[in-house]
Amino acid sequence: MTDIVEMRKSRLKMEMVDMRNVRLRREMVEMRKESETDEENETRTKSINDKSKNHQIETISALHDESKRKGLGRNRL
Repeated sequence: MTDIVEMRKSRLKMEMVDMRNVRLRREMVEMRKESETDEENETRTKSINDKSKNHQIETISALHDESKRKGLGRNRL
């Protein structure tokens, strides 16, 4: 009788350990997904900022070229 009880206890402990391991694996997968999402957001934000800076530089350069063409530079007499 005690052998059966001990076997059941042992099986329950193993099941609890298995359930805990499954839960931990799920949490790790979720954390990994969140980390990947954060990295994607960082990359996307950096790309947007770089494009914005490039656009500003192009706009300033175009305005500068146009002012030179029209003779509106600093050294105008």
